Amino acid sequence: MTTGGTTGGDRPQSQVAAFSKRTRQREAILRSLTEHAGFVSAQTLHTRLRTSGDRIGLTTVYRTLHALAEAGLVDVVRGAPPPASSGQLFRARPADGHQHYLVCRGCGHSVTITSPAVERWATGIGRDHDFTDVHHVIELTGQCADCRSDGRRVAARR
Repeated sequence: MTTGGTTGGDRPQSQVAAFSKRTRQREAILRSLTEHAGFVSAQTLHTRLRTSGDRIGLTTVYRTLHALAEAGLVDVVRGAPPPASSGQLFRARPADGHQHYLVCRGCGHSVTITSPAVERWATGIGRDHDFTDVHHVIELTGQCADCRSDGRRVAARR
């Protein structure tokens, strides 16, 4: 199998190969992430899966989400501070790869942000310091209109 090509799902073959052990649990987790557009916690995903009849343990959900992240198949952002969230939030990565998001701290709703200036800045910083293969994570959080209109208060990140 060559790397750099794409599969039927427009995923680079190298990503799929890194996550090649397909199991019923992994398929269920990927399906659930794909069916729901926003970011979700492992606990919420676990509840969704159990409600839909999938018998998957919470530890398996965590382990699988981290394997999916390593394979580049999901995006990960930090959740709002407790008690609003507990740790990381996950979402299926679009086929076109690396993205930045504006994420609601109340409900997890996300909007994809396109910023060529950020990409140029990150590349330039790497070049200025003689680094290559520079990766970056930009996290923007706020409160969406629905949460504001519902009167939900979300904790600001410190």
